[in-house]
Amino acid sequence: MSILVVGSVAYDTVETPFGRAQRVLGGSASFFSVAASFFAPVNLVGVVGQDFGEEQLAAFRGRPIDTEGLERMEGKTFHWQGRYSLDLNSRDTICTDLNVFEFFKPKIPRATAAPRSCSSGTSTRCCSARCWSRSRRRGSWPATP
Repeated sequence: MSILVVGSVAYDTVETPFGRAQRVLGGSASFFSVAASFFAPVNLVGVVGQDFGEEQLAAFRGRPIDTEGLERMEGKTFHWQGRYSLDLNSRDTICTDLNVFEFFKPKIPRATAAPRSCSSGTSTRCCSARCWSRSRRRGSWPATP
């Protein structure tokens, strides 16, 4: 079974009392994809601009992350900049530039969209929160914290 993630792939600029990192790989879909790839293959769907480089793509290579759904559009990649406090538990957003993410219309690659069986015996296309809830009650999925 594989995981489908649809979301932001971005550049982050992060400031802390200990240093600053400019235009490093960021975005919730990026972070989720790398973390989830330790447990199952991941299909990543997102959008980046022409400025998104091979160095950032390298974070996905060598891991079971399919980037066929990572679309490249004319323009700049989504960018977030934030400043963290001394305890690193709080942060202030300095700026958010949506750029190509503003126009993102996810396209699920055909091979990724193929129906698969879920715990209720239906395909994942019709699998919903109802199916997930039923599976949890039967104890076949771990409870969330």
